[in-house]
Amino acid sequence: MFKYTKLLGIKIPFHTNFEEVNLRFYVKCKSGDTWKHGVLFIKEIVPKSTITFISNTVYKENNETREMKHEWLLEKENKSISYEWKTESGWQSLSVIAEAKNSIIPENPLTEFIAEHYWGMQK
Repeated sequence: MFKYTKLLGIKIPFHTNFEEVNLRFYVKCKSGDTWKHGVLFIKEIVPKSTITFISNTVYKENNETREMKHEWLLEKENKSISYEWKTESGWQSLSVIAEAKNSIIPENPLTEFIAEHYWGMQK
């Protein structure tokens, strides 16, 4: 969820809180002698055409506008989170059930690779 979103420090009415689904890969590339960890965004799905227009023209992103909905169920033991977006063939969805308690990311190459990404890559 995007919450309390601003454009150049200004809240745009009806565009401050909205769903977004990012379809992306975590990647690394070599720059000189250094490996850079980053994210390659394939598609970003948002519910409002104004967001798509600004993201695609100002920020050169690959957003697509779709009708969307979400549900967050926060219980004592678990979090159940789902996002849905409508396509021509029907509703698509992504959901997860996770433990309610926060935990520290363990130190190992795989978790660090997914958690530590500082560069945005373009396809």
